[in-house]
Amino acid sequence: MEKNILRNFSFACLLFMNGGFHSQSWVKMMQDPTVNFYTTVDSFNAYWSDRPQEKGKGYKVFRRWEAFMRPRVFPSGEISNASLGYENFEAFKTANPGLFLEKIANAWTPMGPVGAPAGGGAGRLNFVRQDPTNASIIYVGAPDGGIWKTINGGTSWTTLTDQVTATCIGFGDLAIDPTNNQVLYA
Repeated sequence: MEKNILRNFSFACLLFMNGGFHSQSWVKMMQDPTVNFYTTVDSFNAYWSDRPQEKGKGYKVFRRWEAFMRPRVFPSGEISNASLGYENFEAFKTANPGLFLEKIANAWTPMGPVGAPAGGGAGRLNFVRQDPTNASIIYVGAPDGGIWKTINGGTSWTTLTDQVTATCIGFGDLAIDPTNNQVLYA
């Protein structure tokens, strides 16, 4: 998508240059990646400071370019070639080694369960909620497995949704009523 925007923008700039707007220095500055972004903006603002905004004169095209480029330039205003992004990042990492953590060996330990239990039941969860009045009561919800509850901190679980007659037993979140923990909103 960015390539299409830049291609269309470049085409519009060429039209301006061929249509008699070549005397406007900000048009040339927009197309030159070595020119500082803020210098280009200042040139544009100076050019339009005493002129009325007229349709077809490049005002809107420039403002679109400015809005597109502003989050993509360095704080100094330097415009980097997007194809050099990875190389620039690697050079920055080399120059600032303390800012980045490389691989951290042995930081994670598998806790299980490993493999599917007999009869199925292994999968991902969408939420884990702890009862605010009793830390041993925990609720979990699965995208296609219903809501489960433990009253002993996870040693054993029971389902709360086997009797649900709806065609969907997937749950995305759960809220526990703050005034009555027996009321759940799923």
